[in-house]
Amino acid sequence: MRENLGLEAAEVGRMLSRDELLQSVRDHLIGLPRPAKRLLTIVSDIFFISAALASALVFTAGPEALISQLRWMLVPQVALLAIPVFWLLGLYRAVVRFI
Repeated sequence: MRENLGLEAAEVGRMLSRDELLQSVRDHLIGLPRPAKRLLTIVSDIFFISAALASALVFTAGPEALISQLRWMLVPQVALLAIPVFWLLGLYRAVVRFI
């Protein structure tokens, strides 16, 4: 697995420093093909949109928002609605082009 992160055979046996690890992960992510980068961006958008909406529900309605199932049904719907909007606006194409 470490070979996939761009490490040489001599570096496999030793522990990586934080900077070396971040550099190798960054190099691996930059080396991914565009479709994989788009998929990674879409998955992270779904997660962060859901987390932002869930946080907004809890902060505005308080702890009783945890009980209401109707509001929580909005979380996946909003996330899945936002992705096609972002796609049609060309957000993923523009972002991935410069990565």
